[in-house]
Amino acid sequence: IFKKIELYFIQSPNRKGLLKNVYNTIMNDLIQKTKKIVEKYLQHYITSTDYLWEDSLFVDGTHFNEIGAKKYTTYCLAKLLKKQK
Repeated sequence: IFKKIELYFIQSPNRKGLLKNVYNTIMNDLIQKTKKIVEKYLQHYITSTDYLWEDSLFVDGTHFNEIGAKKYTTYCLAKLLKKQK
């Protein structure tokens, strides 16, 4: 039996300290390609790259600390709720 399951794809955040011009160009291209694929199949694409995540929210290059994780979760849930309306 086919079940209608909706996919919510959440793009990973960008850490402020890692952003460079070349990186931004590559990331923007990746974001557009990913969004196009997700939306082609009528699924939901949510980006967290429209917010600049401060270095102090991370424990290393890509993982949030406790404060960052809570802030990111709140941010993503707000975007999900907005998308569902």
